[in-house]
Amino acid sequence: MKYAFLFVIIISLSGFISDDNEHDAHILYERNDYEMSYCEKYEQAVYVKYTINKEDVYGSIKRKNNFKADKEIEEGSAGLSDYRKSGYDRGHLKPAAVSKGSKLDMDQSFLMSNMSPQLPEFNRQGWKGIEAEVRKLLKTQDSIIVYTGPVLNNIDSFIGENRVGVPNHYYKAVLLGDSSKAFAYLVPHQKLEKPYKQYIISIDSLESVLQLDFFSGLSELLEK
Repeated sequence: MKYAFLFVIIISLSGFISDDNEHDAHILYERNDYEMSYCEKYEQAVYVKYTINKEDVYGSIKRKNNFKADKEIEEGSAGLSDYRKSGYDRGHLKPAAVSKGSKLDMDQSFLMSNMSPQLPEFNRQGWKGIEAEVRKLLKTQDSIIVYTGPVLNNIDSFIGENRVGVPNHYYKAVLLGDSSKAFAYLVPHQKLEKPYKQYIISIDSLESVLQLDFFSGLSELLEK
């Protein structure tokens, strides 16, 4: 039964993989406390990588909601006008809730290059809940390494003058600071009806979906 179950998972995940893989066309940008691989075609990140420490969560810096275009993006990032009256939230990839360590960290979390169009019922409920679940891991860890982003395959919906792609799925890949555990979330872009743990898959499975290698050097056993 176990092998039949794994076969079903592999077949279902294969539907995410497209020959038109936009992850091959991206530019890496460094920020104060995160790095980002940016896709110009869909005006958002392929992934954002960041490390969460206790000061990032329990720091004194308050959220300012100071959204602004990212002037460092070579061909220009999405702008506020792209999201206006679109019906989509400016959904953080690196959350403001883990950017409390410094004013610069908080400001950079509100760059439009760190945003992806998310339905309100997804962004404000399920996605927010998963972000909170990841932060809870700090109770037993000094740090957590996270890759997060949209699945940029098979996109057929766009918003704004800059044609920001609307993803159909989002993900998070999580590695505990002590390297004792690694796992990923792969979630549909809709109101999440299931308990969050039911969206968990292995790092190995997520890498197969996205054709990306997240934690270089991580043991194959841990990835599976």
